[in-house]
Amino acid sequence: MTPSVSPAVDVAIVGSGPSGASAALRLAQSGLSVVLLDKAPFPRYKACGGGVVRRAARLLPFDIGEAIEHECQRIELKLLESNLTFAQERQRSIISMVMRSRFDQLLASAAREAGAKCLHQCEAQDIQPQNGCISLKTGRGWIKAQYIIAADGALSTIARKLYPTDQRLLFPALECEVVCAPGQFKSFAGCARFDFDLVPDGYGWIFPKSDHLSVGVLLMSRRRASLWQIFLRYLNLLKLDAPRSITPYGAIIPLASRSRPFMKNRVLLVGDAAGFADPLTGEGITAAILSGQIAADALINGRLEIERVQNIFESELEREILSELRFSLSLSRFVYRFPNMRTALFRIAGNKLAAAMTRVFSGERTYSEQLRDPVNYFKLFAPQTPSMQP
Repeated sequence: MTPSVSPAVDVAIVGSGPSGASAALRLAQSGLSVVLLDKAPFPRYKACGGGVVRRAARLLPFDIGEAIEHECQRIELKLLESNLTFAQERQRSIISMVMRSRFDQLLASAAREAGAKCLHQCEAQDIQPQNGCISLKTGRGWIKAQYIIAADGALSTIARKLYPTDQRLLFPALECEVVCAPGQFKSFAGCARFDFDLVPDGYGWIFPKSDHLSVGVLLMSRRRASLWQIFLRYLNLLKLDAPRSITPYGAIIPLASRSRPFMKNRVLLVGDAAGFADPLTGEGITAAILSGQIAADALINGRLEIERVQNIFESELEREILSELRFSLSLSRFVYRFPNMRTALFRIAGNKLAAAMTRVFSGERTYSEQLRDPVNYFKLFAPQTPSMQP
């Protein structure tokens, strides 16, 4: 028997990360009643490199400056086996480095100030569809809502209830907070660095924060490998093998979306719960924010009418996110499955490829805009300027 529940709200959002908080902010600003819940106390640590690319920051209606630990106006792509470095610099920051505890707290606080009710240390456990609404079972009791937005990450409890047999590509990452000597830290300051050839089908990264480095390794395949051993080898290569401290965290990154539809039984899937991370880079904050906003706009513009909401939501996801993910997936298959061809292409046009990626990070061009323009292919193989750094 379905329980009688209260209080009733228009939208219950499970997960207070960038996707959930972005949706809550927009919905609350529109005047809808919203409850935003999370199983963890806030602020809480979140295993993540913490790189907010400029295109993600531009989606937010407020400045994230108070959450920024370090600005990177330079990115480097390194092919370690070939000893090649390709770099891009901009006058403005390309990637703003944050600790997710402060960043997520900032977004959730903005949603609360707009009128959303925030319930932390409140775990979602189950859902029960009802006539014209849906009930959400939590650790604090039941919440009755017209709609639920599932923004509870790659291992989403809500998504598993809706799609128990949905098979996705979930790949492991190891992210560590590394405290090193000031002189060592200074050598990495101001630059977001991505190292290839560390593993055949993945990469390593170094992101400087205010007083330490976030260093990580990511596999883009299902091969069995010891991420910890790869990480230690990476530290040795970086000459960081004697740090003052290392705090390791494991993470799972979804590099393929769930099966459609992304709305079912009055539940809308967003962010990592839907599988919207970029298959090429693993970056998920941009799509998290964007998909949360798309879900909110679908509910607002659809006037909470279920068919209108679903049509708007699915069509906007296709236009804004899914079409780009398909282009990114094609690129990722080339980059990670064919390392020798990747190296050959970078030798020919590495600077231009780094520039193209910088344009994506900055929100200046999308993958599809660059890949669909035939002029870019002529430019790619034209002689490049000699900024390749050995």
